[in-house]
Amino acid sequence: MMDMAHRIRNLVILLALLLIGCVKIPDNVTPVDHFSLDRYLGKWYEIARLDHSFERGLSRVTADYSLREDGGVRVLNRGYSEKEQEWKEALLAYYCLMMSPKPVTHAALDASIDELLLRRFGFSADFEIGGALTRLKRLGLLCESGGTLSALPLPAAIERLETEWAQLLRA
Repeated sequence: MMDMAHRIRNLVILLALLLIGCVKIPDNVTPVDHFSLDRYLGKWYEIARLDHSFERGLSRVTADYSLREDGGVRVLNRGYSEKEQEWKEALLAYYCLMMSPKPVTHAALDASIDELLLRRFGFSADFEIGGALTRLKRLGLLCESGGTLSALPLPAAIERLETEWAQLLRA
Protein backbone atom coordinates (compact mmCIF):
# COMPACT_ATOMS: atom_id res chain seq x y z
CA MET A 1 0.00 0.00 0.00
CA MET A 2 2.86 2.35 0.84
CA ASP A 3 4.40 1.58 -2.56
CA MET A 4 1.22 2.75 -4.37
CA ALA A 5 1.07 5.96 -2.30
CA HIS A 6 4.75 6.59 -3.11
CA ARG A 7 4.10 6.15 -6.84
CA ILE A 8 1.11 8.49 -6.78
CA ARG A 9 3.11 11.14 -4.89
CA ASN A 10 5.95 10.88 -7.44
CA LEU A 11 3.46 11.14 -10.32
CA VAL A 12 1.89 14.27 -8.80
CA ILE A 13 5.34 15.86 -8.35
CA LEU A 14 6.29 15.01 -11.95
CA LEU A 15 3.06 16.49 -13.31
CA ALA A 16 3.54 19.65 -11.22
CA LEU A 17 7.06 20.08 -12.59
CA LEU A 18 5.83 19.60 -16.15
CA LEU A 19 3.09 22.18 -15.65
CA ILE A 20 5.50 24.68 -14.14
CA GLY A 21 7.70 24.24 -17.20
CA CYS A 22 4.75 25.02 -19.46
CA VAL A 23 3.86 28.37 -17.89
CA LYS A 24 7.23 30.09 -18.20
CA ILE A 25 7.60 32.29 -21.25
CA PRO A 26 10.74 31.37 -23.20
CA ASP A 27 13.57 33.91 -22.97
CA ASN A 28 13.53 34.75 -26.70
CA VAL A 29 9.73 35.38 -26.84
CA THR A 30 8.03 38.69 -26.09
CA PRO A 31 4.25 38.56 -25.55
CA VAL A 32 2.11 40.95 -27.57
CA ASP A 33 0.89 43.99 -25.63
CA HIS A 34 -2.79 44.91 -25.74
CA PHE A 35 -3.89 41.64 -27.36
CA SER A 36 -7.56 41.71 -28.42
CA LEU A 37 -9.06 38.22 -28.53
CA ASP A 38 -12.21 39.53 -30.25
CA ARG A 39 -10.14 40.73 -33.21
CA TYR A 40 -8.35 37.35 -33.38
CA LEU A 41 -11.51 35.20 -33.44
CA GLY A 42 -12.84 34.04 -36.80
CA LYS A 43 -11.42 32.41 -39.91
CA TRP A 44 -7.83 33.09 -40.94
CA TYR A 45 -6.50 32.22 -44.39
CA GLU A 46 -2.96 31.07 -44.97
CA ILE A 47 -0.68 33.49 -46.80
CA ALA A 48 2.60 31.94 -45.60
CA ARG A 49 3.42 28.69 -43.84
CA LEU A 50 5.73 27.33 -41.20
CA ASP A 51 6.55 23.66 -41.75
CA HIS A 52 3.95 21.73 -39.73
CA SER A 53 3.47 18.02 -40.45
CA PHE A 54 -0.32 18.30 -40.21
CA GLU A 55 -0.36 20.79 -43.13
CA ARG A 56 1.99 18.99 -45.54
CA GLY A 57 0.41 18.31 -48.90
CA LEU A 58 -2.50 20.65 -48.20
CA SER A 59 -3.58 23.80 -49.98
CA ARG A 60 -6.27 26.37 -49.08
CA VAL A 61 -5.34 26.06 -45.40
CA THR A 62 -7.47 27.93 -42.88
CA ALA A 63 -7.57 28.22 -39.10
CA ASP A 64 -10.88 29.01 -37.44
CA TYR A 65 -10.69 30.43 -33.90
CA SER A 66 -13.82 30.53 -31.76
CA LEU A 67 -14.59 31.06 -28.09
CA ARG A 68 -15.43 27.96 -26.05
CA GLU A 69 -18.07 28.01 -23.30
CA ASP A 70 -15.34 27.76 -20.64
CA GLY A 71 -13.61 30.89 -21.99
CA GLY A 72 -10.85 29.00 -23.82
CA VAL A 73 -10.24 29.20 -27.54
CA ARG A 74 -11.23 26.44 -29.95
CA VAL A 75 -8.98 26.06 -33.01
CA LEU A 76 -10.08 24.21 -36.13
CA ASN A 77 -7.40 23.83 -38.79
CA ARG A 78 -8.51 22.79 -42.27
CA GLY A 79 -6.88 22.25 -45.62
CA TYR A 80 -7.61 20.81 -49.03
CA SER A 81 -5.85 17.64 -50.15
CA GLU A 82 -5.84 17.19 -53.92
CA LYS A 83 -5.03 13.48 -53.61
CA GLU A 84 -7.79 12.80 -51.07
CA GLN A 85 -10.27 14.74 -53.20
CA GLU A 86 -9.40 12.64 -56.26
CA TRP A 87 -10.05 9.45 -54.30
CA LYS A 88 -13.33 10.80 -52.91
CA GLU A 89 -14.49 11.70 -56.42
CA ALA A 90 -13.57 8.24 -57.74
CA LEU A 91 -15.37 6.51 -54.84
CA LEU A 92 -18.44 8.66 -55.37
CA ALA A 93 -18.52 7.82 -59.08
CA TYR A 94 -18.00 4.11 -58.35
CA TYR A 95 -20.81 4.15 -55.77
CA CYS A 96 -23.28 5.76 -58.18
CA LEU A 97 -22.31 3.34 -60.97
CA MET A 98 -22.61 0.36 -58.63
CA MET A 99 -26.05 1.46 -57.38
CA SER A 100 -27.40 1.97 -60.89
CA PRO A 101 -29.51 -1.00 -62.02
CA LYS A 102 -28.24 -0.66 -65.60
CA PRO A 103 -25.32 0.97 -67.45
CA VAL A 104 -25.54 4.77 -67.68
CA THR A 105 -24.21 7.51 -69.94
CA HIS A 106 -21.65 10.10 -68.82
CA ALA A 107 -24.43 12.70 -68.52
CA ALA A 108 -26.69 10.39 -66.49
CA LEU A 109 -23.82 9.53 -64.12
CA ASP A 110 -22.99 13.21 -63.69
CA ALA A 111 -26.65 13.99 -62.88
CA SER A 112 -26.85 11.02 -60.49
CA ILE A 113 -23.80 12.22 -58.54
CA ASP A 114 -25.10 15.80 -58.37
CA GLU A 115 -28.46 14.53 -57.11
CA LEU A 116 -26.79 12.30 -54.48
CA LEU A 117 -24.70 15.19 -53.16
CA LEU A 118 -27.80 17.36 -52.84
CA ARG A 119 -30.02 14.66 -51.30
CA ARG A 120 -27.49 13.10 -48.86
CA PHE A 121 -25.25 16.03 -47.98
CA GLY A 122 -27.44 19.06 -48.64
CA PHE A 123 -25.26 20.91 -51.10
CA SER A 124 -25.38 21.47 -54.81
CA ALA A 125 -22.23 20.89 -56.82
CA ASP A 126 -21.30 20.70 -60.46
CA PHE A 127 -19.39 17.43 -60.18
CA GLU A 128 -16.79 16.91 -62.91
CA ILE A 129 -16.69 13.18 -63.61
CA GLY A 130 -13.73 13.16 -66.01
CA GLY A 131 -11.00 12.76 -63.38
CA ALA A 132 -13.02 10.23 -61.38
CA LEU A 133 -13.65 8.08 -64.45
CA THR A 134 -9.98 8.25 -65.46
CA ARG A 135 -8.96 6.97 -62.02
CA LEU A 136 -11.59 4.19 -62.07
CA LYS A 137 -10.48 3.18 -65.57
CA ARG A 138 -6.80 3.15 -64.54
CA LEU A 139 -7.67 0.89 -61.59
CA GLY A 140 -9.73 -1.43 -63.78
CA LEU A 141 -12.98 -0.67 -61.93
CA LEU A 142 -14.86 0.89 -64.86
CA CYS A 143 -16.62 -0.98 -67.66
CA GLU A 144 -17.39 0.96 -70.86
CA SER A 145 -19.52 -0.33 -73.69
CA GLY A 146 -21.35 1.49 -76.46
CA GLY A 147 -21.19 4.88 -74.76
CA THR A 148 -22.47 3.59 -71.42
CA LEU A 149 -20.67 3.03 -68.15
CA SER A 150 -20.98 0.46 -65.38
CA ALA A 151 -18.94 -0.48 -62.34
CA LEU A 152 -17.00 -3.69 -61.96
CA PRO A 153 -19.09 -5.73 -59.47
CA LEU A 154 -17.97 -5.21 -55.87
CA PRO A 155 -16.39 -8.68 -55.27
CA ALA A 156 -14.34 -8.34 -58.47
CA ALA A 157 -13.49 -4.72 -57.59
CA ILE A 158 -12.19 -5.77 -54.17
CA GLU A 159 -10.06 -8.49 -55.79
CA ARG A 160 -8.75 -5.98 -58.34
CA LEU A 161 -7.84 -3.46 -55.61
CA GLU A 162 -6.12 -6.17 -53.56
CA THR A 163 -4.00 -7.01 -56.61
CA GLU A 164 -3.22 -3.31 -57.12
CA TRP A 165 -2.26 -2.96 -53.46
CA ALA A 166 0.02 -6.02 -53.62
CA GLN A 167 1.78 -4.56 -56.67
CA LEU A 168 2.28 -1.25 -54.87
CA LEU A 169 3.85 -3.03 -51.89
CA ARG A 170 6.28 -4.91 -54.16
CA ALA A 171 7.46 -1.73 -55.89
